[in-house]
Amino acid sequence: MFEKGIKEAFNRYILGNLENKKQDKIVNEIRPRVKVLEIQQRNGLEIHVLKMQDMNVEKENIKRFQLGESMNHLSNGKLIFVGETGSGKTTLVNSIVNNLLGVKYSDNFRYSLFDLKNKTRSESESQTDAVTEYTINYIDGMNRKCNFVFVDTPGLEDTRGVEVQKENIQQILKYIREHPSKVGLVIQSSTCRLTAEQKSILLDMKALIEAGNITSLIVLSTFADSDSPSVIGVLDGFEIPYTHLFLFNNNALYSRNQGISANDLLSFTMNWNASNRSIETLLDFLRPDVKTEAVKDSC
Repeated sequence: MFEKGIKEAFNRYILGNLENKKQDKIVNEIRPRVKVLEIQQRNGLEIHVLKMQDMNVEKENIKRFQLGESMNHLSNGKLIFVGETGSGKTTLVNSIVNNLLGVKYSDNFRYSLFDLKNKTRSESESQTDAVTEYTINYIDGMNRKCNFVFVDTPGLEDTRGVEVQKENIQQILKYIREHPSKVGLVIQSSTCRLTAEQKSILLDMKALIEAGNITSLIVLSTFADSDSPSVIGVLDGFEIPYTHLFLFNNNALYSRNQGISANDLLSFTMNWNASNRSIETLLDFLRPDVKTEAVKDSC
């Protein structure tokens, strides 16, 4: 048993090294082509706030931004992120962007779509007021020759009041009806029961799946420390028709990676590598040519 554990740890170490070499190649090609709005400092890391092109349309309650030059001849992989305030939705989007741009754990910088330094709201208030599309256009050096559109949505449970919560949910449902796509339910892995807001929007989503507005509903389980999070039983008990389950622990994204204990370094490295493997699988799933009738997966 002990020898088996050593072998598994060694295999993970080798796999991590191979992933780092691949990411080195990507980031060295991409970094000179990425425009940065501002560099902030956090936990000894440089946070490069990406300079996004504003693509907003007047009189439309949707914000649109894009990174890189438009690549209209390439297909788009798209995912709408839906989750409660504090579910880790925004951090997950940033983790995916860092993966696409080739960042590895040992690097002294991270990318962010958002200004992390000047957040004026508490963690219990949604950081996203309106449905916001972020288009990450293909940049030479990326592994996948397609564009990705990530749609961030207002948090489901906002402490600013019932009316704000209702408005947030209506915004999300309206967008899904008008823009049929794959939807990712972002939910903490330790969730033992669904809130009223989660139950409400999931019932609406069931109807949207039947109507064809949601082409595939997937579960993005955050803060995951095991392969069998409690949230699985909760969702299965509510008979949620999801097709895939992806597990993430993004605590290493903006954590200090220098001057920490060996145990913390090992823990953060393993979490980073595991989450990036899930991200890679998710990005493959989002390719437009991938069929959505797959069985539930755990990554």
